[in-house]
Amino acid sequence: MMSAVTVAELLREGRRALAGGDAPVFETELFLAAAIEGSRADLFRAPEHVPAASQIERFRDFIARRSTGLPAAYILRHREFRDLDLIVTPDVLVPRPETELLVEQTLALADAADAPLTIADLGTGTGAVALTIAHSRPLWTVYAVDISTAALDVARANALRHRCTNVAFSQGNWLDAFNGPPLDMIVSNPPYVTTDDPAFSTGETRHEPRLALDGGPDGLDAYRAILTQAENHLKPGGRILFEHGALQGEAVRRILADHGFIEPATVKDLAALDRVTHALRPA
Repeated sequence: MMSAVTVAELLREGRRALAGGDAPVFETELFLAAAIEGSRADLFRAPEHVPAASQIERFRDFIARRSTGLPAAYILRHREFRDLDLIVTPDVLVPRPETELLVEQTLALADAADAPLTIADLGTGTGAVALTIAHSRPLWTVYAVDISTAALDVARANALRHRCTNVAFSQGNWLDAFNGPPLDMIVSNPPYVTTDDPAFSTGETRHEPRLALDGGPDGLDAYRAILTQAENHLKPGGRILFEHGALQGEAVRRILADHGFIEPATVKDLAALDRVTHALRPA
């Protein structure tokens, strides 16, 4: 029979088990709040509360799975991204905070918020980028594109959850099967990890879909593929925006220039690292 354990004791237990991780205190609170179907604030309002045995068992299962390196978002099945709470499954990449810069730049670089633009988010995954843009700009039409059927199922579920009716879905390898209208903007957070990166065998990354991460020998295969197709879909004067690795800004600018794009510029994230590069297709 499971002995009575208080909220405070469970919090200490979880922190010890996750010590050495990125955020043992925060994650322990998230897991316990989810297990008792409450909020993190509830934990501190009643630290002497004794959860039900089933809730304690659920919490300990969360902690055990997290201790193996499984991302917290896969355990809890959701992740916050900007203003949206998104469904997350092992079929999709876990949305990262740094990707919010891609959304911010897309919104900032559009000429006017009330212009009815048409854009495509390539490699949409959860739909994080497409849906936050669509949610912020209801007059825009956003195409969420992914090669993975399972990923598109997750993105569709998230669109339904947040009532984003201005999002359409397209399956294909980047733009090779896209049959929508000419695009004003293309945005993408493509795979950019090099094939031989040790991250694929260590840490959280080994649990995520490799298709969404492996960018080839130099990490730049997806950028070349997208730009080869972009001229058939992006309007003259249209803009393309990429997220990339912290050391890839110069290389992405060079690839853009090689494909005839002009005015390439790289924007740094909050850690002062190169993160988003954008450029124009000549008018």
